[in-house]
Amino acid sequence: MTKMFWLLPFVLMPVMFGCAMVKPGPVSGTLKVDGKTIPLKYVYALQYDALEGISDNAEVRIILADKEVLPGSTLPPHYVFDTFGPLNELGREGKICGVVLKLDPKAPLKRFSGILLYPPKSEGQTLTSFSYSGTKSAFKKLKIAAERAEGEIAYVSEPSEDVPGFELNVSFDAPIVPEEKATEKLEGAKALNSPQVQAFLKFVRACGKADLKELSGIATAKKFKELEAIKKQAGEAEFIKMLAWPSTQPVEKQIRSVIVRGKRAWIAIEMGGEKMWMTAIQEGGAWKID
Repeated sequence: MTKMFWLLPFVLMPVMFGCAMVKPGPVSGTLKVDGKTIPLKYVYALQYDALEGISDNAEVRIILADKEVLPGSTLPPHYVFDTFGPLNELGREGKICGVVLKLDPKAPLKRFSGILLYPPKSEGQTLTSFSYSGTKSAFKKLKIAAERAEGEIAYVSEPSEDVPGFELNVSFDAPIVPEEKATEKLEGAKALNSPQVQAFLKFVRACGKADLKELSGIATAKKFKELEAIKKQAGEAEFIKMLAWPSTQPVEKQIRSVIVRGKRAWIAIEMGGEKMWMTAIQEGGAWKID
């Protein structure tokens, strides 16, 4: 399953955050792409439990990068490394190059998927995704324990018309950062009355008015910069169309649940039989929509 939102395809602005809670482990090797050889110097390993239902299964993500990922911030690390989080945007902008490997902890040798952290060939194009399954493992060795991930991989992805091929040869060793435990899982009236959903409803109403002044107090600083960029790029009339909620059904009737993990929360929405998710982040002591 995929995280979706009506503004997501237009989010193009780079962001610079830090992640003080995750320390990189030792790594050696290279990524070859577009005729370039990029030394990989940092590795991070994070566990995702899939409680929100965005992914079908729990997974361990191995992030291999040429630069340290944003030291210095107190933002939740799993938010920074999320598929649609700051790391994704840094990859789009070419500020960080590398690979994200998504492993099934129960059968990591049989198959994996991933994302190439490398600028797309055209503006608006998403980062390259890839997957592998086969009788022969791409890993020369791999050990995933409760607290550590250690491995060596040699993997070649063939190019296609719009997607660059790449070659990954690297060994790594990193502590696994477990996902912060859910402190609340709310449904029904409790979800609707939660501060996260109340912030989201204010956000949707402000979007309906295309009111940037009002949105500045409800959106995260990152999201607000994105909205300003959308308006500048699209113009007033198109901006109003983009921000309109894409359903005639009241938003309140589409809220399904809220899962809170410390300063990060996921709001599950169902629209036309399809699930979507919004993130809320506690910023400056208040819940804001990201």
